[in-house]
Amino acid sequence: APEGHTRRLEGPAGIARFLGNISSFAEDLRLGTPKVMDTPDGFVAEYHGDSVFKDTGKPYSQDYIVVVKVEDGRIAHIREYYDPMRVLRAMGEIE
Repeated sequence: APEGHTRRLEGPAGIARFLGNISSFAEDLRLGTPKVMDTPDGFVAEYHGDSVFKDTGKPYSQDYIVVVKVEDGRIAHIREYYDPMRVLRAMGEIE
């Protein structure tokens, strides 16, 4: 993520705080059904999301890829990939 934006979330509490804040800046969030592919140590999920950023009224449309590592039946690591330029456009920071 660009400087000044969330780059890392630590632990369940950090993830919960971040997800809880989404409604403060985005509305009408719609997430598609993920396509899930198993890997030797977890899974990869692809999904699409749409929303509108409240401050700008601009639409936000994003494709996500999430890589999840599982150890002993628990999530050990999550890494999410997306195009941060789409976030900046919806925020009105770039054209």
